[in-house]
Amino acid sequence: MRPLLYGDSLLDEEYWPLSWRLGLVSSRLNDPSESQGEDNSNDFILTVNTQHFRPDEVNIKIKDKWIVIHAKHEERQDEHGFIAREFTRRIALPDDVDQFTITSSMSPDGVLIMKAPRKPPPRPTEVVIPIIHE
Repeated sequence: MRPLLYGDSLLDEEYWPLSWRLGLVSSRLNDPSESQGEDNSNDFILTVNTQHFRPDEVNIKIKDKWIVIHAKHEERQDEHGFIAREFTRRIALPDDVDQFTITSSMSPDGVLIMKAPRKPPPRPTEVVIPIIHE
């Protein structure tokens, strides 16, 4: 296993045992900023793997049209020794999502889920009215 470098994702396969990578959620978690935002017509849904953090160790903010997720826990003991974890993830907020409607929850297996309804598309500023010949 190589050391973690700037720009690497903590969710890259080589940093997690195979048993952890399989079955965390129904689909494999990759880089959430690229592949975990769901694009459907009704809702914006974003999922982030935060399994090593308690809900009170995760902070979500909206800043300048970016969703900023910061998670941190102090050094604690695990089966391999001592470990401290921290990450910050910035994800662009789509234009059709109102930042004040975003809700978040954390599943029992540590998946952070953010959801918001999408705004309806803007109405056209020009409407052509057809003439019906009688």
